[in-house]
Amino acid sequence: MNLLRFVNALLLTSCIASLEACSDESPAKSGTGGAGGAGTVTTGATTTTGTTTTGAGGDTGSTTTTTTTGTTGTGGTGTGTDMPSPLPFVVDSLFVASGYMGDGSSPGAIMQDDNMTCAASRPMGAVGHCHKFTYTPVIPDAGAGWGGVYWQYPVNNWGAMPGKRIAQGATKITFVASGAKGGESVKFIAGGITGMANNDTLNASVSVVLTTTPTPYIIDLTAQTYDAVLGGFGWTIDGMGSTAPVSFTVDNIRWEQ
Repeated sequence: MNLLRFVNALLLTSCIASLEACSDESPAKSGTGGAGGAGTVTTGATTTTGTTTTGAGGDTGSTTTTTTTGTTGTGGTGTGTDMPSPLPFVVDSLFVASGYMGDGSSPGAIMQDDNMTCAASRPMGAVGHCHKFTYTPVIPDAGAGWGGVYWQYPVNNWGAMPGKRIAQGATKITFVASGAKGGESVKFIAGGITGMANNDTLNASVSVVLTTTPTPYIIDLTAQTYDAVLGGFGWTIDGMGSTAPVSFTVDNIRWEQ
């Protein structure tokens, strides 16, 4: 009997030990790491970093933050920022006869024929626009005593913006002009606009007395320096104390090497 009890006790002890061994293995840690917050991509110079979240029992989720930096435009300077226009070129293709000055600030003092009536007498091979102007000086005591028009880039630009860059090497501006009656004294100019943020370094001119025959003329640029040009061409007339209208035509205006 005692032997039987001993065997039963031995078997029971072995079973208990086996159960403890089977149950001694630790459970797997199955916690899942939280997903990192999504980084925000912004344009410009601002960077926003995503939020990182830690999941229970897991590792820390990683966040990837992307930064996008906006491109800053370059402001215009006194030398201009555009590509230089190659030579030769037609003045009317880049510059606009918009800069009315002197008596031209008074309505009606300088009139430009927009109907191109001067086209019938254009020289052969002429390019650009044919411009016919009539300047009626304002009463001397009330007006400037002179008038004129600049071809400007861009339109109506007196220096608030950079002018038009032009390739180096220009030696002259050529044009054809004639007077309605003959004897009209006109000063043709290039450059000379100053006094604001951007200024012309170019300042050239030629004074002529017109005839009724369309005649070629030249403004000499050989001693001039330039880069960004505000006033690519222009003209002025001295009112000479008179109020008599002065009419003339100018055509085929070009910058040349």
